[in-house]
Amino acid sequence: MNVLLSAASVVVLFLVIYWRWKKEDRLREIFWPALFFKLFAGLALGLLYTYYYPTGDTFTFFNDGVLLAEWGKADFLGYVNFLWSADESVAVWKSLAGHADRTLFLSRMVSVVNLVTGSNYWVTSLYFSFLSFMCSIALVRVLLRCFPEIKFAAISSFMFLPSVVFWGSGVLKECVAIASLFFLAAIVVRVMKNERPEVTDWLLAVLFCWLLWKVKYYYAAVFLIIATTGVIVKFISSALKIKNVGIALALWLVVFMVPLFFVSLSKGNFQCHHSELFRLSAFI
Repeated sequence: MNVLLSAASVVVLFLVIYWRWKKEDRLREIFWPALFFKLFAGLALGLLYTYYYPTGDTFTFFNDGVLLAEWGKADFLGYVNFLWSADESVAVWKSLAGHADRTLFLSRMVSVVNLVTGSNYWVTSLYFSFLSFMCSIALVRVLLRCFPEIKFAAISSFMFLPSVVFWGSGVLKECVAIASLFFLAAIVVRVMKNERPEVTDWLLAVLFCWLLWKVKYYYAAVFLIIATTGVIVKFISSALKIKNVGIALALWLVVFMVPLFFVSLSKGNFQCHHSELFRLSAFI
């Protein structure tokens, strides 16, 4: 039964991919090479941890996801409740290998995909890689529309650079984090270029912001600080018609300190580490 479900999920995935390719206009010629590179990277990651590394988070996430998916088939209502509020009182809790918040969150996310893929690691990996690929497409399309002169740099950096593609693929927290960052960055660029994202874009932005916070909250903190500062300064500069670079830089630093302060209070790990956040934000 699981084999048939896995095969069917692969067929559905590639039907969705084909439908998406038919709609593509700007990146049509590199869609398939970039996609297969991405999917292969996710599979290669699994092979790397299978044959070269004795342990790895990817199989912790997946195996816990299998346990949760099997439990979900037996007690769907209890499973759904566990997805939203993990409760250590449930019987399956003791069988899980990872109980840390971020680990458990991704395991729950994997379990949802496992229900569709028949708990096949390799097919689940394809789904995660495809999510990341679609977000990279979203970012590159925006960059090419707004900055056509950087076409080669944008495509090569976000769709073919081995380190970006490899660690942004497969069943990893980094895959979800990079996908989220790419989509959110696309929204920010559109806003900075005076475009108006659709309602669905904003809803997806909220979703990806939540995902990013759940899997890599420190990525989210730095991104939100920089994005918020950039957007606010842009509109203030435009409203006040600020042309002087020195004044614009001073305004940026002043505005930058406000979200930095509030984000630093939002998670225990950020408290008393304002300088570290500042250095990381400045570096990025």
